Amino acid sequence: MGLTHCRWIFAALVAALVLAACGGSSKAPKTTPPKTTTTATTPNKGASAATGPSKTGSSSATGATTSPAKALAADETAEAVALGASTAAVTFGTNHNGSYAGMTATAIHALASGVQVGPGEGNAYLAVPGGVTVLGQGAGYTVTVTSTTGDTFSLGESGSGTATKSCTGSASTACKNGSW
Repeated sequence: MGLTHCRWIFAALVAALVLAACGGSSKAPKTTPPKTTTTATTPNKGASAATGPSKTGSSSATGATTSPAKALAADETAEAVALGASTAAVTFGTNHNGSYAGMTATAIHALASGVQVGPGEGNAYLAVPGGVTVLGQGAGYTVTVTSTTGDTFSLGESGSGTATKSCTGSASTACKNGSW
């Protein structure tokens, strides 16, 4: 097992321990529907999320105003979901002799039921299409989770085994200059 795989396994273990310490479990983060679309929710154990864009005074599609703190919390939830999706992707690769060929958002969800596929319920999600990208004949992958703020958080492994991590979003949320 290469050093990159060890790092991913270590990161997954740390994420599981953090979730367990916050009242979650060692399984991938689970989602629950929000009570309303205008209040903060807890789509993943140990984290909270919010609906709408990330800037104070701006409004979501439902017309709710979102504070920077709620936007940051929503992005942190998306980061946790991305970690869960990446852990499921590594499991998929392990189950397929190191190949990610054929991996889809549905396959990720089957391995980590807390990873939502497609938008809805005010939760972070893997987009279809675009949430899962398989690289070079199954040699690598990228999973991209979309936050309720619209920011995206990506994790993966290049065809050469190098870990990849990036994001897109505004500087007022968890994505700073493409990093998280």
